[in-house]
Amino acid sequence: MQSAQGNGAAIALGTVRALHTSPTGTEAELDDGRRLRAEAAIVASGAFAAGSDLLPEPVALRAKSEVYVMAELDDQQAAGLDAMPCINRMIGHPMLSDLYVLPPIRYPDGRTYLKFGANTMIDHWLPNPAAVRAWYDHGDDDGPLPALRETLTDLLPDVRIRSWHTRRCADAYTAHRHPYIDILEPGRLIIALGGNGRGAQAADAVGYLTAHLALTGQWQSGLPRDAFRHVPADGPWNGMTLLRDQAK
Repeated sequence: MQSAQGNGAAIALGTVRALHTSPTGTEAELDDGRRLRAEAAIVASGAFAAGSDLLPEPVALRAKSEVYVMAELDDQQAAGLDAMPCINRMIGHPMLSDLYVLPPIRYPDGRTYLKFGANTMIDHWLPNPAAVRAWYDHGDDDGPLPALRETLTDLLPDVRIRSWHTRRCADAYTAHRHPYIDILEPGRLIIALGGNGRGAQAADAVGYLTAHLALTGQWQSGLPRDAFRHVPADGPWNGMTLLRDQAK
């Protein structure tokens, strides 16, 4: 938000409940009754887009519950891991898969944490924005903690953790495992959806490609554009499979 404001964007806080396009532009209807108008709109609302009524043409997008852990380090331990890279790896564990670990980061509370997570057996699909909100507000995220603690301890046996905290998150998954960066209505409606569990790594590139597509209608990349086109809601699903379904 600060970056957008610094580049001249006007910020209007609120929840969009409907989008309307016309030959003259796009209108966003907010839940408090306000209406915002622009030449075009980019929908990049992550997990909250899945099962929503925002798009005139629904896309194959599924929101999944996510659990991650914040493992607190003391200053000495954090300094010892200063050169640690990001870790992404497959693991042989009956309750987890696809482990990721971020290097130590000092957060606004003044403490330093290793943030890490994995796909877990409690992960489930969240069918609509109300389910996403309910998961953030009331979801049970403690179940995977013992398995996650065990896995991090095996990976970094010499690291002493001061405290462990689980957190809830949600991510959007696409039908072909690549982000949807596409034009739904030329000059009016563009989408950038589906982190597929890797959204933070590619966020800057996705933002650049989406902005260029919105402003010019052109694909500015050596990557094939077709790999990032959206799949209709009734199209084939070749995306994420829940870990608990893989185990059946």
